[in-house]
Amino acid sequence: MKRIFSLFGLFLMVAFPAFADDLATVEKSGTLLFSDTFERDEPTSDQETIGEGWTSNSAWRAKGKKQVDLKDGAMHVTRVPEADHGVAIFHDVAFQDGAVQLRFQLGEGDDLGVDFVDRELKTVHAGHLCMGRVTL
Repeated sequence: MKRIFSLFGLFLMVAFPAFADDLATVEKSGTLLFSDTFERDEPTSDQETIGEGWTSNSAWRAKGKKQVDLKDGAMHVTRVPEADHGVAIFHDVAFQDGAVQLRFQLGEGDDLGVDFVDRELKTVHAGHLCMGRVTL
């Protein structure tokens, strides 16, 4: 199994200007729409139950195998050999002008992609508007 990344915290803000150095700066300029520190335990350790509005593609892309685990205040993501697609984790938040702040940890050969998707938009593949990718 390849560990893709550990996501320690995610904050989504609508702000102007859209980019800021830290959360306090963004909060002064905008409205915090979503925040998650992943400080919770899943009810069943062998089942993927991320909670707080998060879902993943594990059910249909990894034959139901667990690929996302919450532990020690972090979201740990691992692509299982049965998966026919990279792990995708979803959380709906509607905004037009915004900023995303997150902390993550990568190991050698790991990568993290942050995608913005509008499933209703048919002029781009699968609603993918833009993506940022970090590879180690």
